[in-house]
Amino acid sequence: MLNPPTTRQRSQVRCRAHRYPCPGATALRRLSLLAVVAGLLLVSAAQAQRYSFKIYLREQGLTNFVVMDLLQDKTGFIWTGTQNGLFRYDGVRFKRFGVEHGLPSARIYSLHESSEGILWVGTESGLAHRVDDQFHLAGDQNQVGSVWDIDSASSGEVYAATNRGLFQAAASSGGSESQVVTLAPPRPGLGTEAVSALHVTPSGTLWFACGRALCESIDGSVRVWGPESGIPRARWDGIVTDPDGAVWARSSRHLRVLRKDEDHFVDKGQGLPDQSLFGNLLCRRDGQIVVPTDRGVAFLDEDGWRVVSTEHGMPTRFISDLLEDQEGSLWIGTRGSGVARWLGEEHWQHWTESEGLTSNAIRAIRRGQEHGIWVGTDDGLNLLTPSGEVKRWTQQDGLGGNAVRSLAVAPDGVLWIGSYPGGVTRLDPSTSQVSVFDESSGLEADRVMGIHIGPDDQVWVATSQGLYKAPRIDRSPRFEKQLIPGLDPEVRHSRLLTAKDGSLWVGSHAGLLRYRDGKWTRLTTDDGLRANAVLYLAEGPDESIWIGYLDALALRANMTETLLKP
Repeated sequence: MLNPPTTRQRSQVRCRAHRYPCPGATALRRLSLLAVVAGLLLVSAAQAQRYSFKIYLREQGLTNFVVMDLLQDKTGFIWTGTQNGLFRYDGVRFKRFGVEHGLPSARIYSLHESSEGILWVGTESGLAHRVDDQFHLAGDQNQVGSVWDIDSASSGEVYAATNRGLFQAAASSGGSESQVVTLAPPRPGLGTEAVSALHVTPSGTLWFACGRALCESIDGSVRVWGPESGIPRARWDGIVTDPDGAVWARSSRHLRVLRKDEDHFVDKGQGLPDQSLFGNLLCRRDGQIVVPTDRGVAFLDEDGWRVVSTEHGMPTRFISDLLEDQEGSLWIGTRGSGVARWLGEEHWQHWTESEGLTSNAIRAIRRGQEHGIWVGTDDGLNLLTPSGEVKRWTQQDGLGGNAVRSLAVAPDGVLWIGSYPGGVTRLDPSTSQVSVFDESSGLEADRVMGIHIGPDDQVWVATSQGLYKAPRIDRSPRFEKQLIPGLDPEVRHSRLLTAKDGSLWVGSHAGLLRYRDGKWTRLTTDDGLRANAVLYLAEGPDESIWIGYLDALALRANMTETLLKP
């Protein structure tokens, strides 16, 4: 007869109701790309701030959209249990597994990977474990029944919560066979009642839902926690331990916590929406409790529950399960809308026309000195203020043109705006004064691709018909067309960059230009560029120049050491 774990059997620290190993587990393979945008300072979000979510549906191979459980294994694959199949995501597509692969049922309730790296799957009709791309039934299919939850100790014991009681399973050394044993009931009736959830704590204590109460098993003795201990009579679906050793338990309508060394569960469910399917919950690496509900994803903050739902960009408000992967991304299982991955989560926020932007087509972003984030779009200029308000300017408000292609913030905080068409506009945020500069100011071309404040406070303007410069920043600048030796003065220019060494770099359709010490130098394909049409420029931390071409190719080169040797 197999026995519950003792206090000497130490399991991994587990932060998730059924299955998630916290830091200290083997590093997992990356499944997402981190996008970094330099210089973008996030501002406070409005109440209905929208976030970005990647939705996985049929196009990615997920053919059933009702998600029951999520798991990331040690190699980095994301496993999704649904009402009709088990799916494995490899970073590109989902692959389905069903009864044809050995699963006792295609209706998946629970997933777990043991400390030995064995994937266990709980289904409507039994328990199975994976060997390569096949699954093998654990024990008698009629013995186990529906498997609602799985967990394991670090020493390898696997426990299954089923509608027929609490079971212990073990795979053979060869892996293709396994056995299932009903745990000996420590007291009459305890082992044969339906068990809807279980959890092995870091100290080796086995918690499980026994009937409509909670049970704690230590060294073979069992304590029942009921109403007198703060546990209402309910079906308990999720149990986790947080980094402080507190035990959290969730039902569809209740959330209770037992702090370390205390003897009574405390109600933490005030303000938490219900979950009509299964009352799962997640404890993140930092200890934050996150709960799937019928109203969205609920986060327990210092001020109470904060719910993120459809008004924030989620595909649905009916959430069934949550997973925090090794990269820290939050994966969201839904009831009917597939899987969603929160892109950037709290680090990234999402503004669209729904939040007040003049257009979803973003062409330029700059951080103001004291006034928030400036955003240029195809249909006007926007300012995202620290309070979350969006202010807007268009031609009706004095802009030279609505299609804003470039922005530059001067040392005095004044914003210079390049429009295509529309020339150059100067906006003083402190006075809201708007001035437009066109042919009367020497700017003969009105289609501006780039605008830049140079190291000596000159205003540089790259246009579709040449490069212009105003010698100084003032309210009435005079622009002069730049005549570059060997270059057609009407050639299209794009972006400008001042490097750390003080050099001015300019992208054009006739190559890459550098201006330093009063001298122009031009680089083309003859000098090693992949194309002559240079559209975008950026400087790396090692002072290398990154180039974006018209044909989407890119080149990283240290110009001072390679292409521009003295």
